[in-house]
Amino acid sequence: GQPVFDADGEFTGYRGTGINVTREVEGQQASERFLEAIESVSDGYSLWDRHGKLIVANSRWREIAAPTSTIPLAPGLDYEEHIRDNVNNGAFPGALGDPERWICERLRRSRSGSGETFELQRDNGCWLLVQDRSTPDGGVLQILRDISDLKQREQALLQSEERFKGFAESAADWFWELDRDFHITFVSERYKQLTGKSADDCIGHTFSILASADNAHQQTIANAMQVLRDERALHDHDVQMAGDDTATVVHSLSGQAVCDADGKVCGYRGTGRDVTQARLLSRQLAHQASHD
Repeated sequence: GQPVFDADGEFTGYRGTGINVTREVEGQQASERFLEAIESVSDGYSLWDRHGKLIVANSRWREIAAPTSTIPLAPGLDYEEHIRDNVNNGAFPGALGDPERWICERLRRSRSGSGETFELQRDNGCWLLVQDRSTPDGGVLQILRDISDLKQREQALLQSEERFKGFAESAADWFWELDRDFHITFVSERYKQLTGKSADDCIGHTFSILASADNAHQQTIANAMQVLRDERALHDHDVQMAGDDTATVVHSLSGQAVCDADGKVCGYRGTGRDVTQARLLSRQLAHQASHD
């Protein structure tokens, strides 16, 4: 507005215009509330417009993106330029083999805004869980979550499992699993190398199929099943095994019951060791001792 004067130059009042800026004010307030909200979370948030230009980002997103960025992380930043800058600086090990292909795939994911999460590894060993969500106006909301601790725990678990597997394989030649009725549900591949019988020949049959058909040996494995049933554990139980030839093969079986959450037996699991040579040597030594 401005003052109004008459013909003699006397001040008579003011004249002006008014514009309804309610929407602009509300938009500004909404923007401020959004920024306050994303600043209060531990994940990185950034909002991009439909042309791939940065509108706003919280400090956590800047913290994650800053180490390998040479371009200012300010509003108006072009997303493709941002990605190429990071790739050129070696930020993503996964892009080293074919950078252009990696960039195209990353841009495709972002522009699709599907909300699908995926993992990205940074050059500093940091792992990110990334999600790109479409906004109603055609933009993209990107969420970055640092999952490095989770990945470290997964790696530690994997190493622990590998370590346990190594210990188990050094203590046993093969593994077996049974259901609660003593039907075989699993036999490790090593079993075939030791006996000549394939695992497929055993699955679905009762535990007794592992022993040779001789009545005495069938009784031996029947005793083993009875011990498992009564005591829920079996320790170094010798059984003459069934094989694809007439050679005598003796294995020592050990195992235990597997229980469900209510403590009810739902199966059995254990190991087998080829003790043929050890038992033969033991008999030879006993024979020599008895004839000295």
